Amino acid sequence: YILNPDTDDCQACPVGLECDGTASYTNKVGASVWTSVGQQLRLQSCPDGYLTVNNVTDPADQECRPCDAGSHCTSSPCTECTPCPPGYYKGGSGTDQCVACPVGTYNAETGAASAGLCLACPVGSVTAQPA
Repeated sequence: YILNPDTDDCQACPVGLECDGTASYTNKVGASVWTSVGQQLRLQSCPDGYLTVNNVTDPADQECRPCDAGSHCTSSPCTECTPCPPGYYKGGSGTDQCVACPVGTYNAETGAASAGLCLACPVGSVTAQPA
């Protein structure tokens, strides 16, 4: 892309945008916010649930990225994906939060990526749905 054809150099299109070679671009994640800083476009923010990847040394490496299975964003802005805590899982990549294992099951590990990792409680014990 090139923001000001009379004065700027062409720039590599950031991963989070679709560029057409001019000053026009389209956000891949609709509610992301981009601004121009000098000759470059900079990612300012991503919608809730998305990891903000904003590489200052490589302006092309900027995007709003969903967290992988077994992790989620716990703050806004999200600067790192956090593993699901014990007792929770997240089955796929996306912007959803980790969900609690079903009642009567548990998972002692962090970062569970499947409901199948929630194991039946031992005989004589039970779990309750978290508050």
